[in-house]
Amino acid sequence: MVGLAGSNRIRAHTLKSDRSSKRASRRSLPPRPFVTDLFSVDELEELKVLFSEDPAFVISKADKFLSSEPVVHNLILSILHSPVAQSDPGRYWIALHGEEAVGVVV
Repeated sequence: MVGLAGSNRIRAHTLKSDRSSKRASRRSLPPRPFVTDLFSVDELEELKVLFSEDPAFVISKADKFLSSEPVVHNLILSILHSPVAQSDPGRYWIALHGEEAVGVVV
């Protein structure tokens, strides 16, 4: 990673060979955002990751985030609701910015 002078943002730079860049240009996929494209360095220091084995806790803690885009988060919600109904534990992580959930990993 290279820090940009006079900026609070960090960007990832990778080197590609000519062959791989030609293949990449044939594909018209949009570039994937890097976490530092979404948050400044100062904001990254405020990110916390919370682990839980309780899917009901994850649903309650990340409810606002998950319900903000129900179509996009449909699979995560389905995966979380299934063990709640069966009282099964799992392994779940919640990314928090301050006290607000900004991501869920199942």
